[in-house]
Amino acid sequence: MSTFTCHYCEGQIPLAGNRPGGRATCPHCGVQADVPYAPPGAEAGPPRRAPQATQMFGAAQAANDAGNMALIFGVLGLFVCAIMGPIAIMKGNESKALAYDAGVPTPGTAVAGLVCGWITTILLIAGLGMFCLFFGLAILGGSM
Repeated sequence: MSTFTCHYCEGQIPLAGNRPGGRATCPHCGVQADVPYAPPGAEAGPPRRAPQATQMFGAAQAANDAGNMALIFGVLGLFVCAIMGPIAIMKGNESKALAYDAGVPTPGTAVAGLVCGWITTILLIAGLGMFCLFFGLAILGGSM
């Protein structure tokens, strides 16, 4: 009996009654696989990765990249320019969403970027509040 290799688990799927171009179920992992057009016994190429695995890797990489950007903006916000804090929060939340969609854990860089972003944003709001308070007191003190 002829078989072909499952593209997901690399197990052998029997061809019993399945025609080329049709679908067969892998007895090892249960994935529906396309029956190849190559004649039985012909040398097949290397097994393909499942399309989901490739897409998942890209989504996980995008989540990691967004997490790295969140950390960069968060540190820049703390030490250089406070307006970067809200941007770090946006990138951190984007990274969390991408990681959730990919089914992977949230990158640590995204969490660190969110923490730095929130600290920077709180300090920015407090600084703006103090500026408005002192400016308002200066205006009131000058009018007397």
